[in-house]
Amino acid sequence: EPQLNQAGTAAIIRFSFDDLPVVASNPNLNLSKIRRELTDIAQALSMTINMSEGSITVDLPKPPEEAEKQNQSKEYVRVYQYLAFSFTSSMDPPAWEAFFNKFRALELTKIEYNPNSQSALTNNWKYEGRIYADEK
Repeated sequence: EPQLNQAGTAAIIRFSFDDLPVVASNPNLNLSKIRRELTDIAQALSMTINMSEGSITVDLPKPPEEAEKQNQSKEYVRVYQYLAFSFTSSMDPPAWEAFFNKFRALELTKIEYNPNSQSALTNNWKYEGRIYADEK
């Protein structure tokens, strides 16, 4: 359902794609290498890519032998480091396929499109995501 502003001149429409196929892959670059790669891409394309480091903690299933122990309180978690990125572009998502496929363990968290741009040459697309780092 669209959310309209009070004047009725703008709307926000959100789509959820819960049934998209997910291809999981193991990270293969450390954080500094990911940052260098993104910087090289940004310089080659004369654009700005905003970057920030972060981490996420994921609960892991307990092994069956641990689940049987009633008094075991040890948590099974894993911390993943990532480099978050965001950039704007005049190019639509299919044009960025080579970029998205370059990095293993890349997650797109948000894609925005601004239909009010004056020209197709303006940065009417915004991309946000994470590239997860190898633990090594």
